[in-house]
Amino acid sequence: MLILVIFLFAFSSFRNSARKVSAPNIEFIGEENLFVTNETVSKLLIQNQQSVTNKPKEIIDLNELENTLNSNPMIKEAQVFINVDGTLTAEIIQKKPIARISTNASYYVDDEGKDMPLSTNYSARVPLVTGFVNKKELYNVTVVAKKIQSDEFLKSHVVEIHQNENRSIDLRFRKNDFKVQLGSIKQLDKKINNLKAFYQKAMRDNTLNSYSVVNLRFDKQVICTKKKTMENNKISVGLDIGTTKIVAMIGRKNEYGKAEILGIGKSKSLGVHRGVVNNITQTIQSIQQAVQEAEAESGLKIKDVTVGIAGQHIRSLQHSDYITRANSELVIDEDDIDRLINQVHKLVMLPGEEIIHVLPQEYKVDGQAEIKEPIGMYGGRLEANFHVVVGQVSSIRNIGRCVKSSGLELEGITLEPLASANAVLSQEEKEAGVALIDIGGGTTDLAVFKDGIIRHTAVIPFGGNVITEDIKEGCSIIEKQAELLKIKFGSAWPGENKDNEIVSIPGLRGREPKEITLKNLSKIIHARVVEIIEQVYVEIKNYGHEEQKKKLIAGIVLTGGGAQLKHLKQLVEYITGMDTRIGFPNEHLAGDSDEEVASPLFATAVGLVMDGLKRQERKRIEIEALEEAEAESNEEAIIEEEEIVQPKKERKSFLDKLTERVKDFLDNAE
Repeated sequence: MLILVIFLFAFSSFRNSARKVSAPNIEFIGEENLFVTNETVSKLLIQNQQSVTNKPKEIIDLNELENTLNSNPMIKEAQVFINVDGTLTAEIIQKKPIARISTNASYYVDDEGKDMPLSTNYSARVPLVTGFVNKKELYNVTVVAKKIQSDEFLKSHVVEIHQNENRSIDLRFRKNDFKVQLGSIKQLDKKINNLKAFYQKAMRDNTLNSYSVVNLRFDKQVICTKKKTMENNKISVGLDIGTTKIVAMIGRKNEYGKAEILGIGKSKSLGVHRGVVNNITQTIQSIQQAVQEAEAESGLKIKDVTVGIAGQHIRSLQHSDYITRANSELVIDEDDIDRLINQVHKLVMLPGEEIIHVLPQEYKVDGQAEIKEPIGMYGGRLEANFHVVVGQVSSIRNIGRCVKSSGLELEGITLEPLASANAVLSQEEKEAGVALIDIGGGTTDLAVFKDGIIRHTAVIPFGGNVITEDIKEGCSIIEKQAELLKIKFGSAWPGENKDNEIVSIPGLRGREPKEITLKNLSKIIHARVVEIIEQVYVEIKNYGHEEQKKKLIAGIVLTGGGAQLKHLKQLVEYITGMDTRIGFPNEHLAGDSDEEVASPLFATAVGLVMDGLKRQERKRIEIEALEEAEAESNEEAIIEEEEIVQPKKERKSFLDKLTERVKDFLDNAE
């Protein structure tokens, strides 16, 4: 019997030792989403640099394999065992991520408060963690993230956990733009209950989007901060869509009637070429970026904007027209003026063009000339000279589309040369006669004023960008370097630079640096600037500047980004023989405004803000007049018929009418 037992034992031992390990059977317990794959685990089941498959069972060290698996940063616990038949099984419990750190480094935080690397196989939908986060101090973040995971309300709403420098916690919701200030993690449950109660009440009252901050730092109450709004329409927003940059500027009138700038945002203009939109999507993105910057700086939400229009499609012409009045016994009134202006609007234009602006200059009544205001006069024939501004309506509608698609409303449209003029010119200069030259990136705008009336406008399809392009080609450097050279060392007057003044430009990819003399640089700039100024001067001559009666006594005012070029003033004076100054918009700005805002660079944006404020003031006066008229009509008094006075209705400018037409077009195009 003993011999039989020994034989059976020896036989079974031999069979077991001869049995080989089959391919590993890998089982994942719990979480279905695989952060670590079967292939990864199989690669970890290596012993002595060789696969365990087809190895005798007796030589497999299970402890070693378990330690290898457990050392993987994505595995929480692993157990490895071999069945009698040689099947090797690995049971894997993965780590469970509850938050994702998104700072300088990116990694998960698991439910034990430990860091866990991101997986290339699967991305967990967990809240982002931003702010001041250290791998060694994840306790506060872990507590809050665990609470979010265990609470359905928080799980469906919270998308961001922000840890401040003092380790206090803020939360961001998925669909609401308010910030939830949680503070410390003390009495967390009570704070969360307060948050749920606030949310339910705000949902009922439909006020969720009225708040910017929800403060839960005090366990017994919720303190909410309402969003700042543009109270009583006292705030205006100017949107300057230029070729180089897009500027959003928020301003209001202070107690002294000056424009106080509350916030400014600027972005690189993508999708605009020479003042015309040629890529809708890129323009929308640039507008949104500028608007977000302005909102962040001011703490205000932007809704309505006044937009500037310019570009190479804008041109102007002079036109004379007249009407014959049916009854010369009645005095000339606003209806007669409107009839005359509407008649000008019937002029036949080129295909795609439309009259944007009709500006009366001088009137004649029955042959009597040089009348500035004919209303109240007697006469049968009413005649006038007009300055007519013409442009491509499709280009204007494209701008309107970009504004609307950016989530904004079009409050008004203004010609950019007019906006710039309002910002940098005094009334005395307009009376004396002045030429405003706004040198932008893609275009140079000209506006000529005389006797307080705009007499001539023109758009030259060249600006600062062609100067940059010339420097790029002339010096064989990249565009970024050319722009920096122009701004830092550029001069419009070559004689100001010595031959031995040299600037070194870094070479590309290990190539030798380039040395460029400042004299050559200024020669390149000089040639192009002379060309631009000469074209502008031709337009000034076309207006009739050389006639004594039309002489521009106040000379030239330069504004825009290009006006900052060194020695430009001297060059303009040399070419034109006219007095020249650089136009700064600081005359109309509050005394404590930033130097940056008072730069010629932002003259157009300041002018658009001022135009928006004026438009709001006109609306307010109209509303007050109508309210007064209604109040009077409701009074029970006997009034003689001839004593009834209608409130004076201010005639809309054509740009206001154009704004309404663009709005209607966009609404109907939805």
